[in-house]
Amino acid sequence: MAPSAIDDTIRHSSFPVPEKKTRLANGNGHSTTTSSFAEGYEKSEFLLDRHLHKAFPIVVGAEGSWVELKDGRKIFDTTCGAAVSCLGHGNRRVINAMVNQMQTGVIYLASTFFSSPVVEAFCKELIRGTKWEMSRVYLASSGLSNSKYVWDH
Repeated sequence: MAPSAIDDTIRHSSFPVPEKKTRLANGNGHSTTTSSFAEGYEKSEFLLDRHLHKAFPIVVGAEGSWVELKDGRKIFDTTCGAAVSCLGHGNRRVINAMVNQMQTGVIYLASTFFSSPVVEAFCKELIRGTKWEMSRVYLASSGLSNSKYVWDH
């Protein structure tokens, strides 16, 4: 379920709250007197979000295709994107692979300057998935959403 499908009257209902004071990491103070939204919904104070005046459900956990909201509800996640749709939230195999890679100390490399065994293995796996129809993979940015595939035809 997309957050937009959740009852708008709950998302936008508000009631006053006392002034909230926050101490920022740089030592400066920040205070707000904004309205609070229904339980389990929050409007970001610091994130420049796509919708500045809307509150969104707060996700506190997830497993597979389900997310758990702060108010205790579990909803089917149709917003998660291709990777999570295929793999699911909290996929132990993916988490273990990420932890193993992070423990090497190599968390990110600019592909325009470096390569690594895990990058080569990943590209080989993508090519194998095409039954070797593809010959090379071009990774753009830091994710696969911008990857380019080179075909030998």
